[in-house]
Amino acid sequence: MLNVIFEETKKVLDDFQNITGMIISLFDEKKGTIYHTNIAAASLCNNMRKYPELYQKCKDCDRKNLKIATDTKKPYVTLCHAGLVEVYIPICENNVIIGYIITGQILCKENIEYAKAIAREYDEKYAENNNEFLNLLNETETIERKFLDSAVDMLKMCASYLYLSNLVKKKLNILSVQLKDYIKNHLSEDLSEKKLRDVMYMSKTKLYKL
Repeated sequence: MLNVIFEETKKVLDDFQNITGMIISLFDEKKGTIYHTNIAAASLCNNMRKYPELYQKCKDCDRKNLKIATDTKKPYVTLCHAGLVEVYIPICENNVIIGYIITGQILCKENIEYAKAIAREYDEKYAENNNEFLNLLNETETIERKFLDSAVDMLKMCASYLYLSNLVKKKLNILSVQLKDYIKNHLSEDLSEKKLRDVMYMSKTKLYKL
């Protein structure tokens, strides 16, 4: 459903990334990717994905957290297996999920020590080089919790915008079909602009949009 409003929403997602520096992805209701903002994944995450066991942990986290967001139909903020924050926000229409906004790979200052403990554990168990994950974690930019909370609020507004845009688009499509059907069934009658506006209960501007 959200594919139909892609161009209208792409700028909103890009603006979010430009303001926060955070990766953001848009998924459809089947969890298929519609869009990723143009920003590289964190080096720590990229390196972890080189190791099959850690890559599997990443996929398992996504699967589990998406399920929670799906089941609750509410935004879900959590820590991934590496101690980084991830945010899953379902986009709902009439209590039915039509897509998801996801952002992640965020290191909050309050979680640094926890993330370091995991990095040391992974270094000991998986790393090819000494302190590989710990060094990459130390290079990861950190944010305050209040910044994250504000970013989540912005994402909720993005989700609302996507829902409303989708709703408006669908309504316009319905009106377009209704207008075409009326014209087809009344070819021998008055089809002036005024008549069509009166029949469809719409303004001149809306009529021309159709």
